[in-house]
Amino acid sequence: MILKKHIFFTVLLGLLFMASADCGADVLYVHNYRVEEYVIGEKRSQVFIAYSPSSMMMDKETGYTSSWMKRLFGKVKTERHSTRFMLNKDRIEEVDWYNEKVLILPFERITDTGWIKQMDEQSAAVQDILKNRYKVKEPVLSIRVTPEKIRIGAWTCVKVVADLRLETLDMKKHAKSITLVSQQLWVSETIKGYDQYRLFYENLETKTGIAAQRLKGLSFLLKYWQGSLDPIKESLAKVKGYPVKNKMVVTARYISHLNTDSPRTVTKIIKQEEMELKEIKMDDFDKTRFEVPKEFKQNFIEKK
Repeated sequence: MILKKHIFFTVLLGLLFMASADCGADVLYVHNYRVEEYVIGEKRSQVFIAYSPSSMMMDKETGYTSSWMKRLFGKVKTERHSTRFMLNKDRIEEVDWYNEKVLILPFERITDTGWIKQMDEQSAAVQDILKNRYKVKEPVLSIRVTPEKIRIGAWTCVKVVADLRLETLDMKKHAKSITLVSQQLWVSETIKGYDQYRLFYENLETKTGIAAQRLKGLSFLLKYWQGSLDPIKESLAKVKGYPVKNKMVVTARYISHLNTDSPRTVTKIIKQEEMELKEIKMDDFDKTRFEVPKEFKQNFIEKK
């Protein structure tokens, strides 16, 4: 079940980062992306995202640049990830470049709330074990939009600061784990192509029921938010504009021996992400990047 859930959210969150002659788009955004993870180390990417009111196409080229990954592979290991949301075809296309196939997910598989709920289903026995052992506190989220205007590259932006705290108590081990997610976001409503970006997400939400905010500027942080966005809808509505720059830090804290006079605390930064817009191209950019070879096999995810 965990694997099913992972596959679903991999496709869904691929939107942050499609294969034919109908690769229509009005604006192309080019970003530099860097992530440092506790286990894997550093990865660097160039991300190409093209929008029209009815489509989003993304192509991401990643290199594993950490020293131990270079030693493991003898070079910088690279991979390519591409996703395309086609509102006029009612589907998402995920390109598997290495197995030469395209995974096609119809929108009905997303709008079907029963199927989405199925991703989280667990046996009654597992639920009882988790309930008896773990106590999960309500997440604490704060979002603050600062009043000052800041220049990032060629664009005038507003800065947004968001913090999320997640806490789980392990009653059997007398310990608790705390995850602190901090994101800084710089957004602009005056950027070229913003209308295409805004209309796409409005149309996506209308057509599929996906909460657009989950996939927009604060998506870095909201990957860690479980459940509906309804309780924080008003806070998210404050964040408007195209994400010109993003910085996120995830800190994990484990506190053990809570039943003693000397609790022990271990704190580690487990992930740091940065993404920044470098270039915008309108109308006449090369769309061949988003085309998929005709020989790639199409695999449809059908309803059971």
